[in-house]
Amino acid sequence: MAGDDHFKVNNTSMVSKSRLALLITALALVGGVLASPASAHSSEQKARLTGGEVIPNEGDPDGTAKAHFKTASEIEVVCYTFTFSRIQRPTSGHIHEGSRGIAGPVVVDLFSDDGNPREGCAFEVDPATIEAMQYNPNGYYTDLHNDEYPDGALRGQLETAAAGATTLNGCKNYKPPKQGRGEDTIYIDGAATPMDPLEIPVTVPAVTPTDPVSLYRNLQVATTLPSSRLYVRYVFTPSDEHDLFVLDSKGRVRAAADGLNLGSVGPLSQPNDSGGRSELGAEQIDGLKTARCQGYTLDLRGVLSAGGTMMLKLWVQ
Repeated sequence: MAGDDHFKVNNTSMVSKSRLALLITALALVGGVLASPASAHSSEQKARLTGGEVIPNEGDPDGTAKAHFKTASEIEVVCYTFTFSRIQRPTSGHIHEGSRGIAGPVVVDLFSDDGNPREGCAFEVDPATIEAMQYNPNGYYTDLHNDEYPDGALRGQLETAAAGATTLNGCKNYKPPKQGRGEDTIYIDGAATPMDPLEIPVTVPAVTPTDPVSLYRNLQVATTLPSSRLYVRYVFTPSDEHDLFVLDSKGRVRAAADGLNLGSVGPLSQPNDSGGRSELGAEQIDGLKTARCQGYTLDLRGVLSAGGTMMLKLWVQ
């Protein structure tokens, strides 16, 4: 309508010209911030979506999609692009908190109703949520819904989409050993402290001593300091028995916490000037000396567990 002060930006709602200007500014800021490897709070994520990933009921068996996100906690913005094929036009899209095989809550509403399923931005997103997505993208997934599959047509886990060869704070991408290949990388910087550690949920299957199970998680210490000490605490059910090993890029054990959790505490293991301690319901690596941009692969080894969600806590000093 002539003289109308409103435009449809991503078709989720009618927004004013000032809102349109904010969108354009946000896109420019996100692009500009991401171009600087020194930024600790802006990055890119991607996902490949299929119908087989949707739970509890499978989505579209023929459809596929790719998603790309630019996230910036400083301006509370998540911008997205989707390319999809062989599905009905999506009517809504979200980002959920949840590991693969877990149905979790919506944390970012990307578009809905007559929204633009191909590109747009979500505003006023909780900065803590954005930073959690950046540090642990595999703990989040994106999905698309349509009229044919209202409960979910396609779904895919997020992973880091590093621009070029650098990631957080200009560090080169960590290349894990064979144990960590296929797993995404968790980034940890000086913002993670003993009082406010980076917390990563870990879903553990039921295991028995005769059939232990290793779960692998990659991490990169991307601080701005030339060196620091890494602390890793793995918290689990008190009736469980677990071990914790820190591997370097060649698969060698750099530190371990592998004593008894049940009953008496076993001896410390100190393979590299830093060791671990075992206690009821937890294993901990205390102060592994690490250089800036150093990467590691964690071996979270279940020995005895009924299964469930455990917690990995990370910080540096």
